[in-house]
Amino acid sequence: MPAEGSKKQGLGRGLSSLFGGEATEVKTTTQSLTTGSVSVSLLVPAKGQPRKYFDEAALYSLAQSIKSSGLIQPIIVQPMKKGIHEIIAGERRWRAAQIAGLKEVPVVERVSKDSDFLRLALIENIQREDLNPMEEAEGYQRLVAEHGYTQEKLSEIIGKSRSHIANTLRLNNLSDLLKKYLREEKLSAGHARSLLNAASPEALAERVISQNLNVRQTERLVHLEGKDSQKTRRVRTKGTGALLNDPEDFGNDLTLLEDQVSSILKLKTAIKFKSDGGVLEVSFKTFDELDDLLRKFNTIQT
Repeated sequence: MPAEGSKKQGLGRGLSSLFGGEATEVKTTTQSLTTGSVSVSLLVPAKGQPRKYFDEAALYSLAQSIKSSGLIQPIIVQPMKKGIHEIIAGERRWRAAQIAGLKEVPVVERVSKDSDFLRLALIENIQREDLNPMEEAEGYQRLVAEHGYTQEKLSEIIGKSRSHIANTLRLNNLSDLLKKYLREEKLSAGHARSLLNAASPEALAERVISQNLNVRQTERLVHLEGKDSQKTRRVRTKGTGALLNDPEDFGNDLTLLEDQVSSILKLKTAIKFKSDGGVLEVSFKTFDELDDLLRKFNTIQT
């Protein structure tokens, strides 16, 4: 992603090239409205709005901020009939403002053609990072399909690298279930891109979510899945009859297990196999770390 300065420059270039001018504040009033403000009851969400999912907890958090500091960022709107204004960008702020009890909100009015609406809404939302990765991917796809944009043009308009555009567009190839997880932020964009290469992406996604695996661990998991057809040797552990992979074949899976244990214990760990079982080593640097580890074990016992 470009630096913040280049990001802002990209936004300016994009809006100027698309719409040929700056947005202007509302200069007239309707029903005794204050200049530059509109009653929340006169704002309506746009039907073509790219954003579909709103996290309730985040809305209430934003509402508390608005109560404390007011709504600093105006809402981008398009005037309709009878004083109604359609929201182009800022629906989340509008919803939070209502929760906060605001009667009016600051707006910036923008008159645009129907064909321009999607482009303006997408650019505004993406630049403000108001979209989740799946909504962003679907927005890019619509701009490509409906308006003929190339990845280079999108990169110029949005102010993000071409590789970011390309990687985000790939998310449209996910299954419906994985798209749902991405919208709900159960998976990150990095997780989802890793799972695109998996033979059984949905099964692996369930494991990633349940075990709270990071992106690096997910990549290893996908890599291991691709080695399932390889022949593995087995050794039998003493007394239990359970089977363990030969350490030579365990490879990245062993590192994955070490990462998982380290994540739980918050300490460096190492797993070593022997012919009759294995050893789990936990390293600590201070007595405080040892004390914390013992407390964890005591919690497990109780």
